[in-house]
Amino acid sequence: MATERPITYDGIGVGSIEFETPNQIDARRLGADRLSILFPIIMHLEMRGDPTKEARYPPQPLLSNLSASVWYQDQFLGYARHRGFFTGGSPRSNQPGHLVWNESRATLAFYEELRGERPPSIRFDVSGELCYVKDVLGVRVQTEPKPMTANVEVTYSRDAWVAMLRLLKVADIVIVEVPLPEDAPPGWATVWEALRRAREAFEQGGRHGWTTCVLSVRHALEAWEALGEPEATWPDDRKQREALSKQERLKRLRWSLHQAAHPVAHADQPQGFEEWTREEARFVLSQLCGLLRMRHRD
Repeated sequence: MATERPITYDGIGVGSIEFETPNQIDARRLGADRLSILFPIIMHLEMRGDPTKEARYPPQPLLSNLSASVWYQDQFLGYARHRGFFTGGSPRSNQPGHLVWNESRATLAFYEELRGERPPSIRFDVSGELCYVKDVLGVRVQTEPKPMTANVEVTYSRDAWVAMLRLLKVADIVIVEVPLPEDAPPGWATVWEALRRAREAFEQGGRHGWTTCVLSVRHALEAWEALGEPEATWPDDRKQREALSKQERLKRLRWSLHQAAHPVAHADQPQGFEEWTREEARFVLSQLCGLLRMRHRD
């Protein structure tokens, strides 16, 4: 659903700015750490007057220097800007454009941390300069520019937002801060499929999503073990534990993670059905990703 706000000049309405909520949000990488996200808008500007009764051309509104400060609640996230200008039409123009938010990957990660399980929403405090272009004795001149302001909060589709994160190839970094190859290594498709379900459940959020994330981590560990790489328990004796090699300790870390995630699927446990929080699910998911990263770092 689009969100629209009126635009006035000296208290007189001259149109509106409409923020679209598309099924796909365009974005691109600008380098190793910079991102560009394009928020679509449509500018509606009305051309008033009758050219048969006035000068050659009726007064035409002109909007330039459009920008917006970007906020989530009370947290400032930078600026989004539009290059170019918008002009009015008869009876009114409907000109598409974008507010372009160029920011660092860290800012996007900060935003994701702030919004947590909530739908992606952003507040735009919009400003620009609005004037009229008039015909004066056959010469087109601009009136004195006036400031234009509008405040709007826009909620975007969760699916479109997550798809945009994946397009930027930052979803894994934003969520679990451990980079992994997108495609499964040969023979590891079952593990990667369970990992994919865990990520999607985490992205969905809410208690059900985070609990499902932990359950999928458990399935990934079981699939890993089924590949012929068994886990191992920790020895009771301290000297034996200290004598373990790094690879042997990593096997036992997998076992510990498996035990942490194991009861989530068993409602008949003494503690009953478990619900997991965002922080707990993120910890379990990041541990799995870290172990897989070490296993496939070459």
